[in-house]
Amino acid sequence: MQQLPRLEEKFLAISLIFGMLFIFLTPPFQVADEDSHYKKAFLISEFILLPSVVDGNIGNYLPKELVLLEESFRRFIGNKEEKYSYIDQYNDLNTPADFSEKVFQSYSTSQTSPLLYLGSGSAIFLSKLFVKPTSSNSDNFATYLYAGRIGNLLLYTTLIYLAIKYIPFYKRVIALLGLMPMSMTLGASNSYDAVVISVLFLIFSLIMRYIYSSDKKNISKRDVVLLFILSIFLIELKTVYYPILLLIFLVPKEKFVDFKRSIAICFVLGGGVFSHVIWMGVLKIVLRSATPGSGQAQEQISYILHNPLDFAMVLVRTFTELRMFYVNSFVGNFGWLDTNLPSLVVIGFLIVLILVAYSDGIHVHLPLMHKVVFVGIFLMVVLMIESSLYITWTSHPDIGGIGHPIVSGVQGRYFIPCIPLFLVLLHRSRKSVKLLERRAISLDFIVPLYSISVLAITLFTLLLRFWI
Repeated sequence: MQQLPRLEEKFLAISLIFGMLFIFLTPPFQVADEDSHYKKAFLISEFILLPSVVDGNIGNYLPKELVLLEESFRRFIGNKEEKYSYIDQYNDLNTPADFSEKVFQSYSTSQTSPLLYLGSGSAIFLSKLFVKPTSSNSDNFATYLYAGRIGNLLLYTTLIYLAIKYIPFYKRVIALLGLMPMSMTLGASNSYDAVVISVLFLIFSLIMRYIYSSDKKNISKRDVVLLFILSIFLIELKTVYYPILLLIFLVPKEKFVDFKRSIAICFVLGGGVFSHVIWMGVLKIVLRSATPGSGQAQEQISYILHNPLDFAMVLVRTFTELRMFYVNSFVGNFGWLDTNLPSLVVIGFLIVLILVAYSDGIHVHLPLMHKVVFVGIFLMVVLMIESSLYITWTSHPDIGGIGHPIVSGVQGRYFIPCIPLFLVLLHRSRKSVKLLERRAISLDFIVPLYSISVLAITLFTLLLRFWI
């Protein structure tokens, strides 16, 4: 009898098929912050890895036509009447560009580590090697934008495929989150969030395997080196997610046969911190002539430290007032945060996610103390996300200012990488073998089918928003 495709294989097929549709149905720069992400990825494809300083401003010299192309697409932001057409796309992809004239521009990702653009930057570089000798008309910034999206999608899909394959439980949860409309939108864009989500899921998967898998009896040197490399990626991706690596403390010490657990933990955690210190040191040298900041971030930190109860109320007020925005931008919020999925689809997805989290992985027993650690790390990450945006973004006078009553700038998608930690609370273990088999077969059928239906609705939403 022919063996049915495994869940990770189903994820691979669905992600690549729908991801490619997302890539070409979403007009250029119509994913939040994709303008800055694409600029950084394009520069990395030309091996320009560091920002420059001109007249005290931090940024880079960019091709003028790239800047003009990006500015021409700003007409879509918040304007649902503006549409893209096949003729527009054809012309964008078949009009040769001038790469010679350059202008200096500041942009939000200029100081971001090049590691975050491994997928998009590499794809743009490789596409140039093919396009420039063979098709002068396609040698333009729209072509390379789509190439960057494809590179990100391939990396995103590969890493989550591996995460589903290796995690001992919650395979269906990771698959469902990986195929969530918001996740797929980011995975099919030039945004570094595609790398953030997929790397975090892979780290979570590997550590869960080291802790709970009966097949993984020993933690080898190769396993520790792999976590060391991923820790470097993680801290450069988003420092606020670094506490997730603390899960390594739950790995039984008897599994460490080549060296002590304490040495392995220091190597993994210390490696990421050391690499980040080096990167920040390099930036400090490169940007030494930049105009100093206004000091608003320091004032906001002082406010938090001197008014901890007030800041606690800021957090409560933020989650209360922005709860629906967080929910919508967690499940699916497209364009420049101006296009939502129908509310029934959003709420329905959350219900299915909760049910899958309750039903999946019932063959693994999680001690209560482990659940406490999971939730504790989740709350730590959430606090760091909210605090970092309150300090770096909300502190600006034109955004909110010092002591603003709510946190501005946080979106629901920021919680996608760490949400599996919270969902562990719903985990229940069962011992019935027949129940295990029935649940596994049912979920392996339901999760892909449900994901396909939601992604189809998402594609229809994108068609209505940008094309029809």
